[in-house]
Amino acid sequence: MTMALDPPPVSPADAAAATMAVYGRQGTARRLAGERTGCVFLIEGRHGPEHVLKLGVPAEQGAFDLQARLIEWIGAVDPSLPVQEVRRTRDGELTGEWSAEGWTHLTQLLSFLPGAGRTTGSGTAVYHRRTGNVAARLVRASRGFFHRSARRPLLWDIGRAQELRPLIDSLPDRSMRRAVEHALARFETDVLPQFPALRAQVIHGDVSPANLLCAPDDPERIVGVIDFGDAMYAPLVAEPAIAASFLVCRQDDPLQVIDEVRLGFEDVVPLEPLERSVLLDLVITRLVMRVVIHEWRASRSPRPPEDPGFSSADSLEVLERLQTRGTRRPPAVPAPAGLPSPSAVIERRAKALGPGLRQFYDQPFMPVRGHGAWVQDESGRRYLDAYNNVPHVGHSHPHVVAAVARQLREINSNTRYLHPAVVEYAERLLATMPPELDTCLFTCTGSDANDLALRLARAYSGREGIVATESAYHGNTVAVSALGPLSGGDRVPWVSLVPHPPHGPQPDPAAGGAEFAQAMQRGIDELGYRDVEPAAFIYDTVFVSDGFRIPEPEVMRAGLRPVREAGALVIADEVQVGQGRVGDTFWGFGLYGAVPDLVTMGKPTAAGIPVGSVVTRREIVDRFLAAGHHYFNTFAGSPVAAAAGLAVMDVLEREGLQRNARVVGGRLLAALEELRTRHGSVRAVRGRGFAIGVELRAPDGGPGTGEARAAINALLRHGVLVGLAGPARDVLKIRPPMVFGFAEMRYLLDALDQVLDEIEGCDTPAGA
Repeated sequence: MTMALDPPPVSPADAAAATMAVYGRQGTARRLAGERTGCVFLIEGRHGPEHVLKLGVPAEQGAFDLQARLIEWIGAVDPSLPVQEVRRTRDGELTGEWSAEGWTHLTQLLSFLPGAGRTTGSGTAVYHRRTGNVAARLVRASRGFFHRSARRPLLWDIGRAQELRPLIDSLPDRSMRRAVEHALARFETDVLPQFPALRAQVIHGDVSPANLLCAPDDPERIVGVIDFGDAMYAPLVAEPAIAASFLVCRQDDPLQVIDEVRLGFEDVVPLEPLERSVLLDLVITRLVMRVVIHEWRASRSPRPPEDPGFSSADSLEVLERLQTRGTRRPPAVPAPAGLPSPSAVIERRAKALGPGLRQFYDQPFMPVRGHGAWVQDESGRRYLDAYNNVPHVGHSHPHVVAAVARQLREINSNTRYLHPAVVEYAERLLATMPPELDTCLFTCTGSDANDLALRLARAYSGREGIVATESAYHGNTVAVSALGPLSGGDRVPWVSLVPHPPHGPQPDPAAGGAEFAQAMQRGIDELGYRDVEPAAFIYDTVFVSDGFRIPEPEVMRAGLRPVREAGALVIADEVQVGQGRVGDTFWGFGLYGAVPDLVTMGKPTAAGIPVGSVVTRREIVDRFLAAGHHYFNTFAGSPVAAAAGLAVMDVLEREGLQRNARVVGGRLLAALEELRTRHGSVRAVRGRGFAIGVELRAPDGGPGTGEARAAINALLRHGVLVGLAGPARDVLKIRPPMVFGFAEMRYLLDALDQVLDEIEGCDTPAGA
């Protein structure tokens, strides 16, 4: 890593001579303070300041050219952004050369912008938000720009922060060195591996109070952006992170400052969940970089620092506060007024709704509002939601809320009437499917969708039998409840249950596939013994209720062959894990490279608005209708349902949530596996993306049913929501909203680590 070299100091008189010789512009020069000595001059003409002259060494030709071309690009894309103008040389070049006393200097002349910078840590909430707004406008205007020097070695390159380690010895005391080393280690292990998944482009790289000029009569109004000397190719989220790092010192609530900058940024450029999740870590990293570089320079030269408002002590103090608070649960906020107590609601519910509705946890839990991956109970306490897939793109996502409200203000009706949104939603869903799946039928729920899929399969095949896995859950209509645990043990003759497939990496996938194929054939044969022929095999695509037993593709495909050979159809139930949750593919069936005949979906489709659907081949629907069957549902596929579904699709695409599930979910799976090695109560960790199961065991090695029950209740006390899965209910079900990020991941891991310690320290788990 290198930094720009200072050319030999140039006197103001020489700077004025260079301006005249290279640019033909006359004036007097005054040296400006900055990171480099004797390199930047204010050129004043007869009417006051007119230009800024920058000098460099020939080795900086690429960097000078980058700055000039980026400034011109931004000025052309967004003329309203107050950046300087590049003055060309007498020969029409963006940069020039000037020689004196045997030295050659690069030159760059820029227009003068009036205004004054601020000192670090002096901003208000309004200024913080405006800073984020300007940073986002710079990012937006720089899209599509690239220059080979944007990847040059640069001391301030946040993507190479770990390379500052050799400079740590220059820090004056051990506690400072320890804090910096800890932060750099966390950056290298937790943050840097996420860089390939972050959107990247050329950024300004130094949106600081010194480089944002404010109006003399209004110190919160930004009227100029200067100094593109640190422009670099980096994750775009580094722009607001760098900007926030200059503003958090000497502030009562540095996290609030970061959020103010983020909100201002997202007014212009919405961040993806993965970007939001690394924002805090990037602020911390930039603070550490400033401390290291500042102290290193101070150890080499007695000259004053370039930022007189900067203090290593202040930076380390806020660094400690950010590291401590960054992974805590958000503070409680005032609860909605007038809410009854949970106990009162339980009593009224039992009278009005009957005894069939059970509490999920041992203690009453009443969430009353939610945002993103967090929910809040009636007391104002907040909980991390690592369980609910109904708010697929996060609780109360503003885009979904606005879309539903807008459609409700216009019209809502049934599908006997035409509405373009319903058609558009079907087209959007079909566009995510293999081409042979070309027809969409809307339902209200996943149960409805699976029930309709059985009807379609039976009409198409002329048969009745259904094969499913032993512990699968497919809904609660009369037909689909007969397929799994809701049947109450009463098996009907048209259902045959088979074991879940061999799962996980197989030493011999062919052998695993043969085992599953044999089990499937036995299930088909079992129907035959009852004089029932198979119409379909239905499976939850990642076998959630079976305990997240995900097979290898070859194993799954081998198991489907007997189904096809028997003339039965394949139904892929995506209700729990569809629409990007598995990360690697948009639909779970895509993990296996085998296209089903029917795909069903429900829960997460419309973020809480009841919407389900069946996607299948047109020939299957045609035969269903030709046989005299009919399907109509008053509320299925209404304009409001379509508006909600379309909004969810919008958010999934715009915020890169499938990629977020792949990256964050992958890291979470690895971290849980590491947790398993430290806790004997964890038998296995399985899953993909944001569909993960943690199987527990009892001290005697048996199923950890009591341990799992105790764990979900203990996690609730720690402020985390998870569920249960598996035939023995011994698997913790982790299935969070898709906006779940690294900060939430760390909070979940910390809580689970503590809970497992508690469980392993008890002879008899609570709630067993």
